Amino acid sequence: MQIALKILKTGLRNGTGLPERCNFRSIVKTDKYHIFEEDHVGGHWRIYYRNSEDGFTLSNRIGPLFPLGGTGSYDEWGRADPTVLFDDKYRMWFDAMNKDLYWDKIGYVVSSDLKEWENMGPTLGRGNPGEWDDKSV
Repeated sequence: MQIALKILKTGLRNGTGLPERCNFRSIVKTDKYHIFEEDHVGGHWRIYYRNSEDGFTLSNRIGPLFPLGGTGSYDEWGRADPTVLFDDKYRMWFDAMNKDLYWDKIGYVVSSDLKEWENMGPTLGRGNPGEWDDKSV
């Protein structure tokens, strides 16, 4: 992808205007490049968005895309590592952090316009105690 090549060639802080801790996680190409990233802001992991017409010039960062879950929810403390697919809608899966600071579940949200996201809930959780995946997803 052109945008990934630009970042590799120039470095994150060498004239790109990107923050030091920027982490591009998913790039979707439809009418333009849609770039999803994570950042640790205010003590929580959040998911942000940028776009690009040509794969080189980036928009300003938008977000966080959606609020964290409420008290006691599976994504109360953070959302990170987005993976986005587009078919008839944008479909995003992400790591969700609970109040105990475990990456406890994989969350799933859907959007038709990249502005309003419907939380479809967790899709996968940690294994039972003693299983290989009992610490995080």
